[in-house]
Formats: sequence, structure tokens, C-alpha cells
Amino acid sequence: MRPIHMVLAFATVLATSDAQAAIYNFSVTGDYTASWQLDSSPLPDIFGSMAFTLEDVASPAWANAGHLSFFLGEAGGGIGILDNQFGSLILFARGDQLFTGPTSAPTFKTGTFALTGVNSTPGNFSLAISEATNAVPEPATWALLLAGFGLTGSALRRRRKMTVTYG
Repeated sequence: MRPIHMVLAFATVLATSDAQAAIYNFSVTGDYTASWQLDSSPLPDIFGSMAFTLEDVASPAWANAGHLSFFLGEAGGGIGILDNQFGSLILFARGDQLFTGPTSAPTFKTGTFALTGVNSTPGNFSLAISEATNAVPEPATWALLLAGFGLTGSALRRRRKMTVTYG
């Protein structure tokens, strides 16, 4: 197989491979504020019939990593944030279900969601979930770019040279 064909085959394989899951920004505003980032389709540490939990999530708003629980709509929807070190409830708010799919394999929805605090965390909150912008191209993009440069270089190299004579 010619080297150029190998490069094209490699670029095709990379271009058709699955991309990694997106990173989402989460931002709570209102009577309490916090922000953090999560994978768009996380692997839950704990899941049950009505909710799933992600453990050890870092945020500048928390002194310690937090446990985040996300609830199904029939369980009241919304989110619960628990301080990892002290076990104290930081936020418990009901609202829309913030994900699609089963609790064992959730995918977060994007948008802005109104939440209402309950129990020891009363108040009104807004949770915005948006895709984080990524300035670094995916590997498939780099592969296609390099393949294009290779094809262009190959075409230029194989061009016949013309000799100009003056007579």
C-alpha cells in the first residue's frame, strides 16, 4: 500500500470514530450561587430508581468536594448538593428533571431551569447548563488537516516540470 493511501485510510478511521462526550458548565444563581463542570453523559457513582449521584465533584463554591444528586421528574426533579467532608446539605431544590435516559446512564439536558429550594435550603434558584467551549480541535480534525496537506504536497511534487526556452 502506498504511503499516501495509508495516510488517507488512517484519516478516514479517525474521522469516523466517536468523539468524546462534551463537557458541560453548570451554574446555580439566586439565593445560592455555585458553578462546576461535568461530562455531558457521566457514569454515576450511585444510581437507583429515582435518582443518581456523582461523588467528589469540585467547585470553587465548596470548601470540600461535593456529592451531587439528580432526581427523576416523578421524584420531584431537581438537584441535591451535599458537602463531602461534613455531610451537610448545601442545596436541595426541586424542579424539572435535568437529564434524559435512565439513572444508570444519564445525559444532561442543556438550558436554564427554575428550581425551588425545600427543607433546610429554601429559596428560588436558577440552574443553567451549557456546553463548555473547547478551542482545541478534535484528533479527527487534525488528521483530516494533515491528510489534506499531504495530498497537496504529493500533487505538487508529482507535477511535471516545464522547461522554458527562449529562442
